[in-house]
Amino acid sequence: MRRTRRIIALGIITVLALLLTALIAPTAASARPRIRVLLTGLSSPKGLALTSEGNLIVGQGAFGPPAPVLIYLLRGPDRGDTIEVSEPVNVIDVAEGPDGSGWAIGQDRVLYRQDLDGNIEAVLDIAAYQETDPDPYDQEGNPTESNPYGLAVLPTGDVLVADAAGNDLLRVTPDGDATTMARFDVESISTSHLPPGEGFPPRIDAESVPTTVTIGPDGWIYVGELKGFPFRPRTSRIWRIDPHADGVLCSVNDPAAGCSP
Repeated sequence: MRRTRRIIALGIITVLALLLTALIAPTAASARPRIRVLLTGLSSPKGLALTSEGNLIVGQGAFGPPAPVLIYLLRGPDRGDTIEVSEPVNVIDVAEGPDGSGWAIGQDRVLYRQDLDGNIEAVLDIAAYQETDPDPYDQEGNPTESNPYGLAVLPTGDVLVADAAGNDLLRVTPDGDATTMARFDVESISTSHLPPGEGFPPRIDAESVPTTVTIGPDGWIYVGELKGFPFRPRTSRIWRIDPHADGVLCSVNDPAAGCSP
């Protein structure tokens, strides 16, 4: 009798386990992330932006076919259609404006805008602007050097450019008027991680090297830095900047109200 009860109990447990597996399996399968290749054949892609309509813009770098650079747009419900939306321009980064226009930093250090009709215009020669706005914290003997690397567009239509060599954040109006919104100070960094016997001092003033910029849901601006030589791990920062800032200094040496790490 006891054996029969054990067999019945085991059978009930088995059935319950099978039912539970059947109920959980579809949920677990549906929860798995689905990865799909949207575009192949890229060469040196440098910029990526998602438009307000859910389309994807991909900026190609210096080795993209058929000329140095193309910008691609993936559109359609299946994101399977690919069209060329710009003439060849050496692209570093791309972004979309609130009016649907496209923006790109060229490898020639020029800020480009593409209107809704597909026309492309040069809005600002960033390198020329930096010639008039030298970096007071330069450590390499070239205070007017420029290497624009990050791009974002404010809801107002003004464009933000993070200049990795200029160690600053520029604000550019749609008409091409530029101002220095924020500068990034040097930071004293330990050299203890470098090989001994190389003759380095115990600490070196490292440049910030801002490379990325984005706008948070709070409306504030976030800038990521690379942190220059001596390239000590875990010393880079993300800075939070007031969207109304003008000439603010982002510094761990003298924190400002409009910029904090």
